[in-house]
Amino acid sequence: DQGNLSVDDMTINAGVQVDVATGRELVVTDATGLQNDGTLNVVGTLTGDAVNNADMDISGTMTGDLENDGIVDIGGTLDGALDNDGTATVSGIVTGNVDNSNDLTLEATGDLQGDLLNDGTVTANGGEIDGNVTNNAALTFSQTTNGTFSSVISGSGSVVKDGGGEVTFSG
Repeated sequence: DQGNLSVDDMTINAGVQVDVATGRELVVTDATGLQNDGTLNVVGTLTGDAVNNADMDISGTMTGDLENDGIVDIGGTLDGALDNDGTATVSGIVTGNVDNSNDLTLEATGDLQGDLLNDGTVTANGGEIDGNVTNNAALTFSQTTNGTFSSVISGSGSVVKDGGGEVTFSG
């Protein structure tokens, strides 16, 4: 299709910006996937696994697993797992499991549909965590409105409730 691109693997170098526009698709077919060392904006569709070492914005759809060592903003859908060693903000949907070892913020419109393994800092400003949580570090429910958490929290980490809203734990 005109405007779509299929490649075996791809590296975006530092200082380079790649935009996958609305209605367009970038397909990365090789197991090594896509490596981003620049800026990647996914407004359309990215299919394939990716490693982000710099700046990435997913406001469209990514189907594949994402290893984040940089900064990622997921406002659309990540249909895959997230391995976060960088800084991640989720105001959209992550369908797979999340392994967090640094900083993850779940915004009010965010939805983590898989299990969460936390060895870093997770701040939930509302949103949904549908799976079970293994928390070995810091999990903060920063609620401005009332909410319910109905999954299981286990692990050796701390759980803090912050903000004026209430959190009901029913898991």
